[in-house]
Amino acid sequence: MNWKDISELLRPASRKVMLFIILFAVFVPVVAHDNGIRCITAPCPATSYSSILSYLMSPYQAIYSYLYAAALIGAVATYIIACLLVSLYRSVKK
Repeated sequence: MNWKDISELLRPASRKVMLFIILFAVFVPVVAHDNGIRCITAPCPATSYSSILSYLMSPYQAIYSYLYAAALIGAVATYIIACLLVSLYRSVKK
């Protein structure tokens, strides 16, 4: 594989970006939030690390922190996976 093929594979397109956004929102854990577990004894595991979609669906909306490193690594990996999936779909379609 040469540089032209790699640049064509990684070039942004509407399908790649849409698939990236969906995959990132569903699978990449970037938010540490309250999961609603209440304990009598300590330590109590009241923190969950989850994706944006599962955080938005949770009834407990207290955010403790954002995982910036996980978001960056997850964004890069998710974009590469989205590019590979679109490329695979195009090759199977032909």
